Amino acid sequence: QQHHQPAHDDSVTGRYSDIERQYHIDARVLGSGHHGSVRKCQDRRTGKRYAVKSIQKSQHSVKPAGLRREISLLTEMRHDGIIGLRDVFEDAESVHIVTELCEGGELFDQIVERAGDESGPGCFDEVSAARILSQILNAVQYLHDRNIVHRDLKPENILFDSKDGASIKLIDFGLARRHDDRREGPMRTVVGTPYYIAPDVLRKKYDRSCDLWSVGVIAFILLAGYPPFNGKDNAETHRAVSRGRYRFAAEDWKHTTSESRDFVRRLLQSDPARRMTVEEALAHPWIIRHSRGP
Repeated sequence: QQHHQPAHDDSVTGRYSDIERQYHIDARVLGSGHHGSVRKCQDRRTGKRYAVKSIQKSQHSVKPAGLRREISLLTEMRHDGIIGLRDVFEDAESVHIVTELCEGGELFDQIVERAGDESGPGCFDEVSAARILSQILNAVQYLHDRNIVHRDLKPENILFDSKDGASIKLIDFGLARRHDDRREGPMRTVVGTPYYIAPDVLRKKYDRSCDLWSVGVIAFILLAGYPPFNGKDNAETHRAVSRGRYRFAAEDWKHTTSESRDFVRRLLQSDPARRMTVEEALAHPWIIRHSRGP
């Protein structure tokens, strides 16, 4: 087993090692993120199970500096609502990021399942929706307190810790970055996912508040079962986001409280200055009401 030193410029970690010596990796792919596929793996010594995201370095979109950034951000994270990093391996082809394993699947899959179920109103009931959102907001607050912006909050990047679906974890820091708007001025790179991207990101002038717009879109979807901004392709969806017009169709929202709609409305503000901050969102009466109690 050779541990040859990689040519340093394109190496992410500065050393090569074989993940297979320490972990047995399942063949079946659980999901795929921006740059890699995720599988289950098992520590050969302890038998404990984890998730591993394998990122092929040969992909044009994969930049060593970007990967280093993702890994260094993950290394810092110590929060119940954020996926825990366990290990990083690099070989000639790939970088393997080993994290905690969430057995409960994506919030996205739960939405699809519930939205397709005609029996009940909407998608999630308000108590469940508010509890999920309150946990997302707690994780976002932890990031924003550290001047970190996630930039890709969406139901595919929110996992349930276990099958009972009580607690969630935020994953995929591939687009996250450190940003202090007081010192640096606005961010200008358009990144994100069409349904969830904020209009200020599309205007190429934005700060951490873009994450709160995305939380607003997630809130809308949890309650209604479909996104507020939509189009037949990315460009059309982007146009709908830029216009910033959406409606609470009576048929789909009649079972909801005005408080829940107020919460959504205060996040889906096209002008970031009018949008709730993460602290304001956590203090919103609708979140407070449901985050207490059993």
